[in-house]
Amino acid sequence: MSPSFHVPYILPTLLLALALLLKLPTFLRASRDPDVRATTLLLTWATAVLVVITPVNIERLNVLTGIPNIAAPWAYSFLTAFCPTALTMIMRWREEPSERRRRRLRRIYWLYAGIIAVLWLRGRALPARGEANERLPAVDAPISPLRVATAGAVVLAIVLLGP
Repeated sequence: MSPSFHVPYILPTLLLALALLLKLPTFLRASRDPDVRATTLLLTWATAVLVVITPVNIERLNVLTGIPNIAAPWAYSFLTAFCPTALTMIMRWREEPSERRRRRLRRIYWLYAGIIAVLWLRGRALPARGEANERLPAVDAPISPLRVATAGAVVLAIVLLGP
């Protein structure tokens, strides 16, 4: 099998891109509707994540930049940016529009923006200054089921018990 052909990534990416393409006329018609914008943003981020985490694109980015494993914080940034999009979509479905909901949505986006900043600062700035001589975890490193369960529990708690 060719390294540039990855079925586990191609099928979902094509399906998400198709959904985004089918949603495009609705977005163009009702681009001022926050729910339509949120749906389009969710589909866009999901498609972008699957494009970015494809092993061939990870390799291309590492080779193009000349920085070993620069794709790790890049891919994790896309994955992290997708999370608030999905979380706020759920909140949009559950809650009526209000000032409180708007504040909570903004707070979530800022929180995740901070997480992305920390990913880059911790992952790249310290090794560049020579204070840490560690290699970033590989993007395709196995993720512990406990970590996934913990992350899911945190998101669920935020949604259900939100401020």
